[in-house]
Formats: sequence, C-alpha cells, structure tokens
Amino acid sequence: MSNEADVALSVRLSKLAADLEPSPSDGESMQSPEAVLRSVAVFGDIARVSTQLQSQAVATAQDSGLSWAKIGKALGISRQAAQQRFDTRRTEAIQATETMRIVGPVSRNEEVEQINAAGRQGWKLIRSLHGEHALELDDES
Repeated sequence: MSNEADVALSVRLSKLAADLEPSPSDGESMQSPEAVLRSVAVFGDIARVSTQLQSQAVATAQDSGLSWAKIGKALGISRQAAQQRFDTRRTEAIQATETMRIVGPVSRNEEVEQINAAGRQGWKLIRSLHGEHALELDDES
C-alpha cells in the first residue's frame, strides 16, 4: 500500500473506532485514562476481526488457485512466510489410525531412514512438517 492509501485507511479506521466507542460520560474528557483504554480495546477488536478477514481472504485466494508466491507478494512478504502463516494444513493435526501413521518427532538424520523403511512396508508420505511426517497406507502396495 502507498503512504497515501495508508493515511486514508487510518482515517477510515479512526472514524470506525469513534463510531464503535461509547461517548465519554459527563465530566470525562476524551483524553482520560478510561477513554484511552476504551480506544485501545476498540482498536484491538478491529485488529482481531481484520486478522480473521485476512485469513479468510488468503484461504479464498489459495482455493481459487493463486500461488503462495502471488499471495506473499500481495502481502509484502515472501512465499514461505505467507505459507507458514496462513496454510491451515500446516496446523491441522492428523490423527493416527489403521491407515494413517505419524513418524516423528525425528531428527534430520533419522527422518529419511524412517520414511524409507515405512515406504518399504507399504506407507506413502502425504505431509511433512519439521521433524514430523504423516504417512498413509498405500492401497496399491
């Protein structure tokens, strides 16, 4: 965003905060500690909702086929940073079942050996995180 756009957004958010904030009671100035704390709370609410909306927009962008590189560029961050921050598949836990298995936590030295050993037993790798790998029983084996 340009500096001009940032200023315009700041003005709009300040107006929104003023609309959301209760008016100071009689005898209370706009700079009283209570009024300032209410402003802090209102801007906290705006930030929380903004973060949720941003996450939804990123998920929609990903679902529509946009790459993490393009999403990262729109956010002014790297592809890797965008994926680490917004990829819900990275945070959704996988539960081990009869056809699903978790290898890890393992060290870097052990992971290839363990994944290869599981592969020889009919398991295929479906997701890798740092030191933890999800495997699924391969029906074709």
